[in-house]
Amino acid sequence: MKRIPLIIFCIIFVGCYSVQRSPSLNETENKKLADIFSRSYEEDLKLKPMLATSMGRKEGYGRLNDVSEEFDTQQFEILKKRMKELETIRYAFLGDEEKLSYDFYKYLNQVELEGEKFRYHTYPINQMSGLHSELISFMTNRHLIESIPDAEAYISRLMGFHLYLRQIVEKLKTRKVKGVVAPAFALEKSIGDIKNILSTAVLLTDFKEKIRKLNLHEKESNSLIARAEKAVAESVEPGFKDLNSYLDVLKKSAPKEGAAWTLPRGYAFYDYSLREKNTTNMTAEEIHQLGIAEVGTIKKEILLLMSTLGFRGKNWKELNTYIKTNPKFNYSNDDKGRKEFLSDSERVIKNMYNKLGEVFGVLPRAPLEVRPVEPYRIHSAGLAFYEEPTPDGKVPGLYYVNLGNMEQATRYEMEALAYHEGIPGHHMQIAIARERKDLAQFRQYKWLSAFGEGWGLYAERLTKEMGMYTDPVMDLGRLTMELWRAARLVVDTGLHAKKWSYKKTKDWMLENTLGGEVEIDSSIQRYLVLPGQATAYTIGMRKILEIRENAKKKLGAKFDLKSFHDELLRQGTLPLAILESHMAKWSDKQTR
Repeated sequence: MKRIPLIIFCIIFVGCYSVQRSPSLNETENKKLADIFSRSYEEDLKLKPMLATSMGRKEGYGRLNDVSEEFDTQQFEILKKRMKELETIRYAFLGDEEKLSYDFYKYLNQVELEGEKFRYHTYPINQMSGLHSELISFMTNRHLIESIPDAEAYISRLMGFHLYLRQIVEKLKTRKVKGVVAPAFALEKSIGDIKNILSTAVLLTDFKEKIRKLNLHEKESNSLIARAEKAVAESVEPGFKDLNSYLDVLKKSAPKEGAAWTLPRGYAFYDYSLREKNTTNMTAEEIHQLGIAEVGTIKKEILLLMSTLGFRGKNWKELNTYIKTNPKFNYSNDDKGRKEFLSDSERVIKNMYNKLGEVFGVLPRAPLEVRPVEPYRIHSAGLAFYEEPTPDGKVPGLYYVNLGNMEQATRYEMEALAYHEGIPGHHMQIAIARERKDLAQFRQYKWLSAFGEGWGLYAERLTKEMGMYTDPVMDLGRLTMELWRAARLVVDTGLHAKKWSYKKTKDWMLENTLGGEVEIDSSIQRYLVLPGQATAYTIGMRKILEIRENAKKKLGAKFDLKSFHDELLRQGTLPLAILESHMAKWSDKQTR
């Protein structure tokens, strides 16, 4: 037998010893990281009882969130502490899955901490997602009543409304001192929402309906309802009236338009908003130019398609008139049209469920329901939106359609809209992540616009590849919605970075999209109160398509669309750069 030199033996021995030690180091660091995630998650649920409820937990079931400025300050201190704790992790010893979670967790905390200097640049009350309307939606859609203690917790939360709404007023006052006030139209619409909340008695109606399903003894039921009525009279109504009184005062000094550049350090704030929403370093100018190019390309596609639908005009203006005046493209603005829009949306969702298995291996367990937007927010809410299910499935995914003004609800866009907000769009993406039990807890509920809205827009195009738009009219809707998202790149950057006026923005949209005046007005007002958010759709979709194309090139005949989609969605929302890196590693593994 050949002898091994002593030095080589030592090297082999040390190498073997290192290999033997590595698993324990990996396990130690993986567990240490998992403990950080678990502690921070539980801390979040304890500090934010409404988040706990949304995650299907009942700790703090009778409490609302603390939305005070003091609480916000505390949150930044917690983030700083968590970043220091993260520095104790030896990254090299983490497993691949743990490294992915580490990178994402670090990214989230860094972005939030960067935003500390712009903490007062948000609008707590606006027509799109104000704290006041989110509170009502939370109570009606998230707070389940499955027992008497649950009903008592509901009443307890009603009693907390006055403090919660007073904290919102304090937020508004703080921002006013710092020169940040929402545009007058946002305040006016929010005032209208609050009046609707009070006049429709939405909370009492919800409470009574939930109590009825418990089948309690009449005396017990009446007692609970009486307590809820008392809470509404003593807390809910005074709280909303105080908020509305301050909004009435605030709107007198509110700006008419209020683009980001008008705010203190407004350009820097908008640059941050673009990075935060898009998870990229694209500048406003780069995004603006991308939008112009995309709009030109899609308009040509639309004109080509319209020639097959009987359009014989020669320019975009004629096309716009043709579509707006042709009944086959639009619903009637009456109860018949509302009923059609709702039933058509339900039909499209049902048909799509039967086709999901063609391109997805993993499907969400949580059901998806189509619902009309409630009366209290029908005049300010968007045309359609999605609300996520709880992880336990007790609350389904909700696809809301707004039946308030059918001039916004075109027949030809109905199908693509359902694919985006429902399946295979937001419902697939959010429910699958929430149902994955081995995913780090914070990744089950975090949302990033670039991936989330990018996936929704990708879903609209994917369904074209699946052959779902059998009617060319519906394919027109897909293209016009893609055009709309591309146009957002132009107008969002135009408003916030290039000092475009409301009129210039509206004129540009009328000339380059197929939106009507009502829809365009609503959209511009949305972009003004949510700087940068509208740019995430096209940027996110383009990156997902790029990642898919790279995987196809690398894998060739081995590429499987089902596997690609399953891997993409099982990770939950991710920043685009981290997503790209992960999917490249996944492709490499498929080649082995």
